[in-house]
Amino acid sequence: MIKTLIFDIDGTLTNSKKVITPLTKEAILRAQEHGVRVCLASGRATHGLSKFVKELELDKHDGLLISYNGARVSSADGKHEYFSNFLNKDRAKDLIKHLSKFDKLVYVLEEDNIHEDSKYWYLTKLAAKCTAKRMVPDYISEKIMKQLKINQYGIG
Repeated sequence: MIKTLIFDIDGTLTNSKKVITPLTKEAILRAQEHGVRVCLASGRATHGLSKFVKELELDKHDGLLISYNGARVSSADGKHEYFSNFLNKDRAKDLIKHLSKFDKLVYVLEEDNIHEDSKYWYLTKLAAKCTAKRMVPDYISEKIMKQLKINQYGIG
């Protein structure tokens, strides 16, 4: 008997339009009704999976989320974190310093730009748009992030 199904999202669970087809959704809902645990695995941040959690009712069926390319494993209902392995601030600063030697910039996710309702979400959207279009620079550096951390009214 199958106990768990693990799906990557982009290009696997979703089609080219980033949509879960009705047939796929129905099959996943049915599997959960028969006791199969469903897990979504993605490079996305955990909050970036919320649309799929709701659509597939993972929070009602003990679903799991593997986010940040495996750096975090949590329950779909948000009540439990089973694993977390993020860089500490010192290591992140060392990495940013090293990467600053290259002709690319680094986009840093922080508490004030990681959620749609956070103060600097617009910067996260901008970085994602630049990356999606493969524009140069691909990312926004921590230095530039700090310079840009003002809202549309010039307050920051």
